[in-house]
Amino acid sequence: MAIAAPIIILGAGALALLAMSSKKNTGSSPGTAIVPATPGASNSATSAEAVKQAQAQSYQAEVVKALSLMGVNPETAEVTGTPSEESIQYGSALVARMKGDGFVQESQMLNVYVQRAIAKRPAATVVAIPSIPPALQQELNNVLKYSKDPAVLRKVAAALKKLPNAATDQTIINTVEMVEEMASQIEAQLKTADAIRQVDVVINNPSAPVTITSSTTNAGSNPATVTNPIDSIKPAAAPKSPVETQADLMVAHLHRVQNTYGIPPKSKGKEDGNVIRKFQTLAKLGSPDGKPGPGTLVAAAAAGQYNLPYVMYWPKSATKQKVLDYRAALEAIASKLEGTNPSAAEELRMSAARERGQAGIVGAMPA
Repeated sequence: MAIAAPIIILGAGALALLAMSSKKNTGSSPGTAIVPATPGASNSATSAEAVKQAQAQSYQAEVVKALSLMGVNPETAEVTGTPSEESIQYGSALVARMKGDGFVQESQMLNVYVQRAIAKRPAATVVAIPSIPPALQQELNNVLKYSKDPAVLRKVAAALKKLPNAATDQTIINTVEMVEEMASQIEAQLKTADAIRQVDVVINNPSAPVTITSSTTNAGSNPATVTNPIDSIKPAAAPKSPVETQADLMVAHLHRVQNTYGIPPKSKGKEDGNVIRKFQTLAKLGSPDGKPGPGTLVAAAAAGQYNLPYVMYWPKSATKQKVLDYRAALEAIASKLEGTNPSAAEELRMSAARERGQAGIVGAMPA
């Protein structure tokens, strides 16, 4: 009989990975997983086990959600239909979080379904980049589009660094920098999510281990301080606004396009105008035309994007001065960031410096 989709069961102690089977089980319906009853908490159960169980229960719900979003059929173990890009990204992020929290076997099983979902997506048209082997380029394209796992991103970056001309080819150098930056950003997001979950576990589970800060000094002893783990958790960042979220998506999309097809003008017309138009609409940029010009990228910088792609469309009459005006607009934003986020200011200035009007302007380009 066919084996249906594995249901990843996470519990305290030994973690079971059970497969749903279409074979009729005693006392159960076809296709129903038999899950061993979880024994009640005993007097010997440690608080650490309680935390692990609470964490496992939280992940269990997320795994079920991820499999459902990706269209996994529990009767056939196959991904049905065409999964959305967002559902695969959700599954990939969950794989990374579970792996980081020690649920390695379960994360590997979930990753099988993430990869099956990717295989069901339409193959993207990729223009060959001579300096990157086709197989690696295809892997890179999939990782940039779907992966939310820093380890996967860094694995691809490491493969790029091993190419014979990695130290001198500017396309490879830029691609490695982009992939590693994405990995760092995702790691930061995962750390914030982990902090929130730690707080939830402590609040919702009285048996969770909580140490208390003590600065009491006993006679003849050194001061002993034990830090409550909650104290080290930084407040979660404020949720992003719709325009900031769309700016993330647009800039990531444009980086992928330019990485795949080359810097403008080679990549002009390869972008998804709907992605650009949605950002322009949310940012209230006049009449949205779906073309990423200088005004659109300045607005993206104002929405928190500092590693900007190249401008893809300049006004037909644009000259060197228009490029200098664009750089000045980015410098104004960078100056405001100087006191609170100097690394972002530096990154934005680097974006400004490499823009020379490569997409096409009238006359000579600025240095």
